[in-house]
Amino acid sequence: LVNGIVHPAGKNQIEKHIAFERQMGEIDILIVEAALLLEGGFDRICDELIYIYASEQTRAKRLMDDRGYSFRRVQQIFDSQLDEKSFRDGCGVIIDNDSSLADAKQQMEEAIYSICGIELAQDEATEKDKNGLKQKKKTTQMLRFLSKLIGLKRHPSEEEQHET
Repeated sequence: LVNGIVHPAGKNQIEKHIAFERQMGEIDILIVEAALLLEGGFDRICDELIYIYASEQTRAKRLMDDRGYSFRRVQQIFDSQLDEKSFRDGCGVIIDNDSSLADAKQQMEEAIYSICGIELAQDEATEKDKNGLKQKKKTTQMLRFLSKLIGLKRHPSEEEQHET
């Protein structure tokens, strides 16, 4: 019942925001985080869908550790969600968030640059690439924001814990 009220209202606000930003034409990319990505029809309002994957075992551990959910509550959540195949089939980009945080961030950076049509290069941009460089700067700022989102939802691996 709550999902039937809250999610449509949230999607409506997101649609308005997307329309406003497109009209203003000042940003190159707008990231929308949605709980019901496919079920909510975000494939009809977004140019690209990104599925951030983690195994059921990893997700269960995170939910129990971070939110204090019981195994039973976690299983109820999983039972109410679409299966992994639906997300893999419905999303153009898959990010594996089952390993290290650094790896997930790298995958996200590569995906965003690819979506924006920016080639990743080790050397400096040439004079003819100034437009791409501006876009890359905006994209990098947005990636910092995304990294914070991923970081909040990620536990460091044992390897990362030993690095700190």
